[in-house]
Amino acid sequence: MTEVAREAAMARTVAQYKGGRPKTFTLPERREIKLPDAALVRSGER
Repeated sequence: MTEVAREAAMARTVAQYKGGRPKTFTLPERREIKLPDAALVRSGER
């Protein structure tokens, strides 16, 4: 990898992760997010 390509790749990576890590959801939050889809699949409304 050339020096120019390495710098370009690093610039893209820095821009991509500029805001930091995404929020980590707690277990109750994950369950709340998943429940509506699971209820639809079981009832056949999809």
